[in-house]
Amino acid sequence: MMMLLMSSLALAASAPASPAGCVLEKDSAGSRALMKAAPGSAELAAAATGAAPVLIACGAPRSGPSLDAMIADMAELTLRTDYAQYPFDKLPDPAFTPAQAEGLRRETAGWPTADAVGRCIVARDVKAAVRFVRARPASGSEGKALAAITPLIPGCVDAGASFTASRADLRNGVARALYRDVLSLIPEIWPS
Repeated sequence: MMMLLMSSLALAASAPASPAGCVLEKDSAGSRALMKAAPGSAELAAAATGAAPVLIACGAPRSGPSLDAMIADMAELTLRTDYAQYPFDKLPDPAFTPAQAEGLRRETAGWPTADAVGRCIVARDVKAAVRFVRARPASGSEGKALAAITPLIPGCVDAGASFTASRADLRNGVARALYRDVLSLIPEIWPS
């Protein structure tokens, strides 16, 4: 009986604490496909279908806003673990032109607004985006990081349009964009 109890405790201690952590641990390729896919795309649907057995085993959502939030959690965990030591501060500051902003808005048309704005924020200031996502939610450092990215938002929406999103939705949009547009490319430029 004592052996069974100790085995159960060891198994519980080794289990990932969240569905996002579980999916990352159990399906590396599937995780990358989920995080790299554009919101609402056929690519995302295919990735979710391919990862379905792992999503089910981990008690993770398989579609909708809950899946989007879990993908953001996966991106955030990846940023905090696999890329914790990556020298983001050494990246050059982007020269973001109005033409690039317009192209980005056209490319993200139809995406959830927070995802489109998140992608624009990453394109305009990846360092500020990293600080925002690395900060613990509801912490003072998150507030400072949010204050740094807030001035970027007007340049990420169409003239005259308004943008409203919760802090969590904006954070999720930025996290997903960081993985899709930055972290997924790092192995090519910064192999482990």
